[in-house]
Amino acid sequence: LLVSNYPKVRKSLLVFPINWLVSLLWDTLLKPILMTLQPDIENKIIPLRGDFKAELLERFACEELEEAFGGDLSLVSMRPPQPLPYKRVPCSVILHDRLR
Repeated sequence: LLVSNYPKVRKSLLVFPINWLVSLLWDTLLKPILMTLQPDIENKIIPLRGDFKAELLERFACEELEEAFGGDLSLVSMRPPQPLPYKRVPCSVILHDRLR
């Protein structure tokens, strides 16, 4: 919703990990086409090649990155609580409550 209404809001999109084939397609085909359509796209879409964890640590603080991406942020403690189990309610109870 926000992207369709405010397309210039996104600062950048980091794409990682990418292999050599995607890197080749990006450099030779996709990037030139997108650059003709929108000149500032080079600063918006950033493919991270090779050791992407080191590049992520250059762009973000260690506390902002998840442990899987080389940071210190643990998401285990931030998980939302489990939803309550569904309880089946007979129709007679629902009708009785509505008739009051």
